[in-house]
Amino acid sequence: MEISFQKVVIWVLLILLAGFIGQFGKSLSVALINKFRKQRNKPFSETKSEKTGLAENEAEKENAFAGKPCLPQDRVQKKLLKAKFKMMKKTARKG
Repeated sequence: MEISFQKVVIWVLLILLAGFIGQFGKSLSVALINKFRKQRNKPFSETKSEKTGLAENEAEKENAFAGKPCLPQDRVQKKLLKAKFKMMKKTARKG
């Protein structure tokens, strides 16, 4: 069995091509997964005026956001709850 320079070059190029396709496929799949996650996490109950931020008058705008807590406050509450659950979990493991 003879191994020619041409066969070696062809095999090396095939291996490099396969690696390129593998890496590109991985990046594409990660991008698609992130896109679908963003779409899934969007709330479905938003009205058109809340999405665009447009309201016919100021009273309507205030009513649209009246019952919703501020975003930074939600984050603080979420972090506090997370810390509380971690402490409860640690004490449950020790006890």
